[in-house]
Amino acid sequence: MEILLFFLLFLSFFIAIIAFVKTKDHLHPSVLSAIFISLPLIIAMQRLSGLQAKEWNFLTYTLFCYALIAFNYLPFFISIYCNNKYKSGEQVKKSKIFITNISNKLIYFFSILTLVLYLFENKVLVGHFVPVLSTSNLTSIHLISLPIISMITKGFIPILALLNFTKYKFNANKYNLIMCLFLIAIPMTRLSRFDIILAVLAIIFLLSDIVKNKKRFFNLTAILLIVMSLIAAYLGEFRLTHGYQYQLSYAEGIDYNYYAGPFNIFAVLYGYFPLSFENVNSFINRNPDFDDLQWGKVMLRPLLAGLLKFDNIFGEAYPLTDFLYKYSNYVSPYATVHTATIEFALDFGYVFSIIPMLFVSLILTFVYINSLRYSSYRLAYYIIAQGLVFYSFFNMFFEPKMIYQICLLLFIIIVSGLLNQRKIKNYI
Repeated sequence: MEILLFFLLFLSFFIAIIAFVKTKDHLHPSVLSAIFISLPLIIAMQRLSGLQAKEWNFLTYTLFCYALIAFNYLPFFISIYCNNKYKSGEQVKKSKIFITNISNKLIYFFSILTLVLYLFENKVLVGHFVPVLSTSNLTSIHLISLPIISMITKGFIPILALLNFTKYKFNANKYNLIMCLFLIAIPMTRLSRFDIILAVLAIIFLLSDIVKNKKRFFNLTAILLIVMSLIAAYLGEFRLTHGYQYQLSYAEGIDYNYYAGPFNIFAVLYGYFPLSFENVNSFINRNPDFDDLQWGKVMLRPLLAGLLKFDNIFGEAYPLTDFLYKYSNYVSPYATVHTATIEFALDFGYVFSIIPMLFVSLILTFVYINSLRYSSYRLAYYIIAQGLVFYSFFNMFFEPKMIYQICLLLFIIIVSGLLNQRKIKNYI
């Protein structure tokens, strides 16, 4: 089974190359899945940690094969069938017209609202507008949140940062750039890295589409990602050691057998991404006959729990994050994520986990195919495609954060359209 998985992995890179050549789009789902699913999985199979098993369970290999079929092969064949190409110059012109028609007042309103509520949440829960300066509990301050308000503070930052930056880039409005920087910076008050990463990643996606000198851009992006990785590793180590009050090492925590790098960056990256695949095998070994099936409640969590708040109605009976933790068997307390894979198996079991994978992949591919023609879909794709980027870390597809961003984007687009119609009528 390991040989089959290796074959499918190397085939995924071949497919990614063909997808790029055919569509002229570096953000094609097959390209992203090859980089962010296949590559970390191959690295994981090198077993650089002493905590890893020498051989994985048959079901583990099966789930990883499913993931490649759903997120690499399926988008490739659908996009080839549709025969659409990404025309960069034409799309940039469309994007400029589209973003010009987006109401800047709406973007400002939601941006200021998010910033104010973020500081309010800090003050109420910690007693300080900048919690990182007032508490010694650095390991958990990034988790604080208030009901309802958290839908905004934890859900809107990346998409608002993207919209502000897009306005700045196409309409040369420096105030949008300032607002974007505030939105990216405010999570630092809690040492929260994830919203910053999501916002920067969405902006990188946008820039990769509109810059003319692609080679120079990708070189600069590589440097930026290295710097961001170092900063993220430093913040992680800073939180882990409570501001270096304790002598703790992430590399030792995951029994990393090779050079850990500055701030243990190589060990941190290995623990956050490749080692997560080991937790899938560990989960399956602990629950070989998993039968607490949820029949779609996990797959539909962004809608049922994120928007409709069914979790408040059913309480602990609704399968949120704690449900997964109940069955988990982490190889190390320093590596406590399962990639996106395991959550796909919670609804219909291991054998039929490909069903929710295909469901998500079809939505992703639908948005992608339309993003080759419509700017609104392209912005939405910048958000949804992050699920592929973080696949080897956790299942972002099932996170309410994603649907909050899409809903806000839709709301701003629809209201902007109504306002523009009113403006046109005033001149008739």
